[in-house]
Amino acid sequence: MEFDPRAPEFRADPYPFYDMLRSYAPVFFWEPWGVWFLTRHEDCQMLLRDDRLGHEMIGEPPEQQQAIWDLQRNWLLLMNPPDHTRLRGLVHKAFTPRTVAQLRDTIQQVTNQLIDNVAIAGEMDLVRDFAYPLACCRDLFHAWRS
Repeated sequence: MEFDPRAPEFRADPYPFYDMLRSYAPVFFWEPWGVWFLTRHEDCQMLLRDDRLGHEMIGEPPEQQQAIWDLQRNWLLLMNPPDHTRLRGLVHKAFTPRTVAQLRDTIQQVTNQLIDNVAIAGEMDLVRDFAYPLACCRDLFHAWRS
């Protein structure tokens, strides 16, 4: 079984590929993108918790990955200290347990409305119909600011 996450068969049903990789190639280097893949949860946890490894993306990506690299380059979770530490402190101040508790009712109302919309439509694209509208909701922004 060949591994190519760009292949239509992989995109249609990736789970047999994941099973094969976990069994026969839990850690492997994929030449087309020049990246290492880890396919087992335990291995990923071990690496993510290893302080010797950074999270920042380094090097230059293959041309077909440039857009995603540009997007991810500024993600807090992919930054190393001291930038990660500084930004995490700012975010932490904005999302204290008290602030999040105050947003709970507004989040629930918005979520209920989005799900009601999906029920009426009879179908759902998770990102288009739920995740994006929830993340961009003006009601949540105004509730958070007040």
